[in-house]
Amino acid sequence: MLLLLLFLALLLLLLLELLLLLSVFLLELLELLLVFLIDLLLALLLKEIPYFTQEEILGGIPQALATKHGSKYSAVIAKALRRHVEWRTQTALEFWRELSSVTSEG
Repeated sequence: MLLLLLFLALLLLLLLELLLLLSVFLLELLELLLVFLIDLLLALLLKEIPYFTQEEILGGIPQALATKHGSKYSAVIAKALRRHVEWRTQTALEFWRELSSVTSEG
């Protein structure tokens, strides 16, 4: 009986570890989708597909382009493109809420 309980406990731990790995994978996938969405919105804003070098990205060129544009979405897209992660839009849900608030304003 004790052996069976130990086996079940080990199985439960393995399942929890698998769920943790899966959740990390899903979070990374969501982050990639958010980056794709922001790139797509910048392309729609500029009416062209922009290409940036690593130096331009680190220099804040994508954010500057979004900021300079006259669209009502410019500030939301520019915030999502900030160079420093801690100042950037943190989640897809937060980004969606910011876009929705701009859309509902006018």
